Amino acid sequence: DIEDMEGDRLYGCKTIPISMGIETAKNIVSFLIALIILIVAWIQKGQYDSGAFVSFGYLLLLIQLPLFVLVFLVQKGNASGDFKRPDLLSKIIMLTGLLYSIVIYISFTDNA
Repeated sequence: DIEDMEGDRLYGCKTIPISMGIETAKNIVSFLIALIILIVAWIQKGQYDSGAFVSFGYLLLLIQLPLFVLVFLVQKGNASGDFKRPDLLSKIIMLTGLLYSIVIYISFTDNA
C-alpha cells in the first residue's frame, strides 16, 4: 500500500500508510516479514534434521535470503516511489514459495 499511497489517497482509502504514516507501515511490514523468516527457519530445521538438503537449500536461497533483502529494501524506502523494487521482490518471493510445492512433491515421490 505504500507504493500506491497517492492513488489510495485520491480515492479516499484508509490504508495503514495513509492513516498511520509510512514509518509505521514499514515497521508493520518488517515485523510480518521477520515472522515469516522465523516460520521458514522452523521448517528449514525440520528439513535439515531429516536430511532433505535440496529442500533446505531451496528455502535458504530462494526464500530466506530474499526475505532479508526485502526487509532491508522496505526499511530503506522513504517515499512511495522507493517501494517498486520491494513490491517486485515480494512477488518473486511469493512465486518461489508457490514453486516450492514442486520441490516437496518431487522429494516425496523420490522417497516413495
